[in-house]
Amino acid sequence: MATVYVESPDRIRLFLEPGPVVVNSADSMRTARLTGGPLTADYLRINEVTKPIAKKANTSKSQAEFDAISKEYAQAYLVFVKSHPTSWVSLEALQYARQMNPPQYAEVAPLYAALTPAQRASPPGKFYGDMLAGLKATAIGAQAPAFTQTTPDGKQVSLADYRGKYVLVDFWASWCTPCRAENPNVLKAYEAFKVRNFEVLGVSLDDEKSREK
Repeated sequence: MATVYVESPDRIRLFLEPGPVVVNSADSMRTARLTGGPLTADYLRINEVTKPIAKKANTSKSQAEFDAISKEYAQAYLVFVKSHPTSWVSLEALQYARQMNPPQYAEVAPLYAALTPAQRASPPGKFYGDMLAGLKATAIGAQAPAFTQTTPDGKQVSLADYRGKYVLVDFWASWCTPCRAENPNVLKAYEAFKVRNFEVLGVSLDDEKSREK
C-alpha cells in the first residue's frame, strides 16, 4: 500500500503491483480516477462497498449511531476478506476492520488463516498475527492472563489475589472519554453485586504525566 500526496490532505492511496498503475485527475487527488491491475481492481471494489457507509458515518448524530455504523464498516471489510483470501487487499482490509470495530478472535482467526503464507509472513501480516495472538489470550471463554500492577500508593496487586471471586477487570484511562462515561455503570454494577463475591479491578492505562494531572 502506498500513498501519493500532492498537498496535505490532498492524497490518494493505491497498491503497488506489477504493471502500470495510473492516476488521472483534472484538479485534485480526491477526485482522481485510479486504474491498474488485479490489486487495484480489488481495492476499488472494496472502496465502492464502503463509500456509502463512510457517508453515513460522517452524518451520524449520536455515539450509538456511530458505533453501529462502525460495526457495519468492519463487517463490510470482513465479508470482502472472506471472499478474496488470496488478495493482498484483504490483509489491508483486516487492518481496517480492526480499526473500525474491535474484532472477536473466533471471527477473524479463520480469515487470517486463509490468507496466503506470503501475506502472513509480510511485516503487516506478522503484526496482525501478533495482535491475533493477544486477542486469543483474552478471547471470551479464555482464562485471563496473570498480571501484577502497582497501585498509586506503591502496593503490588495481582489478579491472582482475587481467585475465587467474580472479577471485572476494567481497563481505563483519564483521556478515554468512553471509559469515563462507563465508570458510573461499573460503579452501579459493583454496588449491586458486591454482596455476591463480585469485585472490580481497575487498571489505568495513563502514563506518569497523565496520572500527575
